[in-house]
Amino acid sequence: MVEDMPLLEIPNYLNGKFEKEGEKKILFDYEGKSYACIFNTPSSSLRSAKRNLFNCRQRLREVPLEKIIAVLKKAMNYYYVDPHELEIIAKLTGSPLSFLKQSFEELRTWCRNIEEYLHLCFGYHTYEFVPITHLGITYGYRHHMPRGPIVGILPKNSEAEVAYLLIQTILSKNPALIKASSSLGSSFSSICFIQALQKAIHDFNDEQLLVLLESLAIVNLFDDNKMSIIKKLEIDNGVYVIFGSNETLNSVEKELADTNVQKIIKLGTGLSVSVVLDDADVDFSAREICHAASLNKGNDCISTN
Repeated sequence: MVEDMPLLEIPNYLNGKFEKEGEKKILFDYEGKSYACIFNTPSSSLRSAKRNLFNCRQRLREVPLEKIIAVLKKAMNYYYVDPHELEIIAKLTGSPLSFLKQSFEELRTWCRNIEEYLHLCFGYHTYEFVPITHLGITYGYRHHMPRGPIVGILPKNSEAEVAYLLIQTILSKNPALIKASSSLGSSFSSICFIQALQKAIHDFNDEQLLVLLESLAIVNLFDDNKMSIIKKLEIDNGVYVIFGSNETLNSVEKELADTNVQKIIKLGTGLSVSVVLDDADVDFSAREICHAASLNKGNDCISTN
């Protein structure tokens, strides 16, 4: 008789520590079998995490950008390089291993070339002091001031997007409260990123970098009411980053209208199209479009509609 394998336990991350407290919820693999469990974040732990995010803001702002970039690049040496971690995500999502390997390799390449990304966004190698120029003459500099904390709400099919959000949050020097999805693999990806960041900071042996770990909180909230979740996550002067349908985002924006929220960054739905030019290889184009439409079972935001 074959014994059932123990469930993989995916913790929350609060106040710089992994926690396995609160009500459990079972996550099923793509075959519908029990595979892992996550933990509902207790209200007291959530309040404590919010206080901690405010307390570490000043220390976070004092970390030089060069150090942050260096440690993020180092973290990519540990993020989803273990084949077992990729197998876990494949089990939770049903995505092919080849797709997952490619997705995370693209993420690592992006992060290892983060200076190019910053230059594309700001026209300069840093966003902290961006020159204001006209006709080749520099008249001054635009200074970046963190506006957070960030409150991020991840959808269920966001296994790869997790790291993009966390990396850009750290670059902005904003503490962040991230609610992972209570299904599929975004909880696991979030925790994997924290573990990779821990290893990178350990390699640098620099106490100033420890605040990066304190400035992130990964929580799960077992609540089917979107507006109730928003209320639980509410934090003074927060900047919300929300993924979802346009209808959901508009309803969330309306709900937050009378709160102390500074800004809402909405990452909603759209239509992704493929353009085939007159001189294109039709057979090759057809294969590529079919691949794009079925990518990640059609659950990718860039899948061809």
